[in-house]
Parts: sequence; C-alpha cells; structure tokens
Amino acid sequence: MAAVFKFSSRQSNDHRTVKQRLHEDWANPEQVIPVLGVLGTYFGYTALDAKETSLYSLHPLVKPLVEQHPEIKFHLHTLFERRMIEALYQWAFFHRIPDKGIIDLYAKMPDAATPLTSRPPGMLVSDRSYRVHDLVVRRYEVTIIGRIIQILRGLKNDSVDERSELGKYLLSQCFFGADEFEISRKGGKDTLRYRISKNRLVDLITDGRINVNPRVLETAIEEDTKKLST
Repeated sequence: MAAVFKFSSRQSNDHRTVKQRLHEDWANPEQVIPVLGVLGTYFGYTALDAKETSLYSLHPLVKPLVEQHPEIKFHLHTLFERRMIEALYQWAFFHRIPDKGIIDLYAKMPDAATPLTSRPPGMLVSDRSYRVHDLVVRRYEVTIIGRIIQILRGLKNDSVDERSELGKYLLSQCFFGADEFEISRKGGKDTLRYRISKNRLVDLITDGRINVNPRVLETAIEEDTKKLST
C-alpha cells in the first residue's frame, strides 16, 4: 500500500522513479520483491520500457562494461525466455506446470545463444557472468583494488609522501617513480623524501607497474583517515 501510494500516478514517470528510489526507500531485500510485484500489477507490463532508459546506482568502474540501455522486457531471444513465459502462462491461468509436450514446442531457436565471453574487465572489476540455459546474465563485481582506487581518487590531498602511513608503505615501490624524490644524509643517517601525485599512483596500480597488497593498502588508508579525524 505504501508503494502504490507513493508511486500512484500512472500518467507520470513513477514507474521509472521507483527503480531509482528503490534502494533508498526499501533497503530491506525482503521487502523489494513484494513491492515490485505490487507496482508491476498496478502499472501493468505495457507501461514498462522495453529497454532501460538510464542505469541507476551504477558504479563508475562498471559503467563502461555494460550496455547503457539494456533490455528489461522479454524479447524472446533465448529458449529460456520462451519456456519461462509459457510456464508463467500455464501457472497463472490454469495453475499447472507445463508438461514436456508443451515445452518441446520451444525446443528450437532461430537465433544463436549469446556467447558468455566478454571483454576482460581488468584488475579493478571481476567478471562473474553466468549462463542460465542459453540466457547470459551479466554480473560484475568491483574488486578490492577497484574499491581502493576509488578511495584514492577521492582523497583530499593531491599527492602522497613518506609522512603518511600510505606513503610509508609505498615508499619502496614508488620512490624512484615519484614526481619528486630526494636522498640526503645527515648525522650518518640516510633520509628519504618523495612525493607522488594521486593520479600517477592510480596509474601505476591500475597498469600493474607496482605490486601492492590490497589489504595492507586499505589498512594504511584507514590509519591516515583516523589521524586526520583526530
């Protein structure tokens, strides 16, 4: 009732807005299915777009890997879709599971199945796509390195140096590749100073030119964040 009340105007874009606001208004995953079911019944299948108009809450690292306007209706491109629609029809109108004879009507498809292979997403995103019969479900997950890269890009400082925990950890890896570096000796003790820009550091990590331990990197960033907040 709350869902229908909030998104009740059939003449508006509410059927699109609900997708954008769904994760904000109903954070509990157990509520999502009945909410979508109620709204789907209320608006009707015809009101839905054949393709997604815009992708909401999409991670910037995943965005280049997916279609900007993916299909969200059944387009009957796969055997799985045809059998699913037939099964839903039989259950909704006759309350029965379709037998093998009915399913065999959809045994041959004119279109080739979509290949599972896709462009390798790289070290920042892992490809967890899978196949359900001949239907390919694209699924991507941001890796630990990917999350760290986003954190690095969001740091207030434009550079990293040896004074921070992050800089201490990266010193041996980034010293001679830094924008500025200096080796001085005073009182019989060597002192190392360097400064590397945030963008250069991101490039070194994403290009694989330096090897970092994601967990240690994450811990170092957390320690620096704590120091800034105290």
